[in-house]
Amino acid sequence: MKKNKFYIATNCIFIAASIFFFAHLVFCTSKSIKYAIFFVPQAIFVHFLKAFRLRLLLTGEKIELRRYIKIFCKTAIISVLLPFKSGELFRIYSFALLTKKGVKGTAIILLDRFSDLAALLVIFAIFKFSSGVDFNFVFYVSASFEAIIFLLYLVMPEILFYWHEYLMSAEATRQHFKELSFVAVLRFVHSEIKKLAKGKFFAMFFISLLAWITEISALIFSLRTFSDEIPSVFSKYLFSALTGKDFLQQKLFVFTSVMILGIVCAFSKIRTDKIGGEEK
Repeated sequence: MKKNKFYIATNCIFIAASIFFFAHLVFCTSKSIKYAIFFVPQAIFVHFLKAFRLRLLLTGEKIELRRYIKIFCKTAIISVLLPFKSGELFRIYSFALLTKKGVKGTAIILLDRFSDLAALLVIFAIFKFSSGVDFNFVFYVSASFEAIIFLLYLVMPEILFYWHEYLMSAEATRQHFKELSFVAVLRFVHSEIKKLAKGKFFAMFFISLLAWITEISALIFSLRTFSDEIPSVFSKYLFSALTGKDFLQQKLFVFTSVMILGIVCAFSKIRTDKIGGEEK
């Protein structure tokens, strides 16, 4: 009961914040709403790819497709609306509940985010060498984060093994027992990520590349209408996507995405309720 109340409260907080940012988004894009039509087909395909990528990580989990679609759309809406990717916390929490395995749900979202950011950095690097766009601090921060996470993934088994052996041979105290339990949790998290990544990471990376290429193609297509310089706008677009700072093209893509995801989420809920009513 307490878990349900906490989940409802968390939903309300994130949804309320999302409504606020959506209202701000509508205000920012109202003068150029007619250009949003450029992003409709790309937004549909991009979110289809992202949903497929995440579903790939959930292979083996007994999760009904309609329920998955509803959770994906809801968390995706909140994620794209809230700045600084703060909506990812809600996504982690939601998928931890969906899988009924907190560690695995967290590992799934972390690996999904890692593959998505890795693909974006590759796109950014290609764009840099082909068009001469400058690397800004967003690129360096993102690249540093990816490098640190990857290095931790590589060295974590040795570090955890050392501390496990050390604590096992140390004096048996309550503090050492807590530390040993924490090491055991970290080893389990690492093993879950390793299982998920094995045989799936490159497929996820390829899907992420395709999704970013599709999104960027919508950006470039719109730039021909707005008559802007592609290199400078591309850098601003990425900065806006990460920070939530106002930028027309990125806001238009987000607006279109929210509309499409909202329609799909509502339809999946109606279908689920209808099926549930028929079963009764």
